[in-house]
Amino acid sequence: MKKLLLTVGSLGFAGFMYALGSRVNPETGALAIGVLLGVIACIPVALIVLATTCRQQPQERQSQPQNSQMPFIVLTGGAPQQPVQQNPYHVVDGEFDNVPMLPAPKQEIKYTEW
Repeated sequence: MKKLLLTVGSLGFAGFMYALGSRVNPETGALAIGVLLGVIACIPVALIVLATTCRQQPQERQSQPQNSQMPFIVLTGGAPQQPVQQNPYHVVDGEFDNVPMLPAPKQEIKYTEW
């Protein structure tokens, strides 16, 4: 019974793909095959990355001391900071203050036909 269902299902799928392939542009079929192969190619790469990260995590955990203390940071006085520059487009009470002027618009050149 399983073989019969598998055979009928395979033939049905093959017939569907044949009918779909005869109606669709060949570039569309090539694109679909490329996407399918790309997804299939990602599976081994993902497994390799997963296996590599699983091996590295226990080693990293062992290298860190169990009872580590928080770092002790001492801040000392240094050189004074530079003052913050004001935005040149500062707006006070709806009026622009010290806004740089835009250059004059270029004159339009009109060409005449010969």
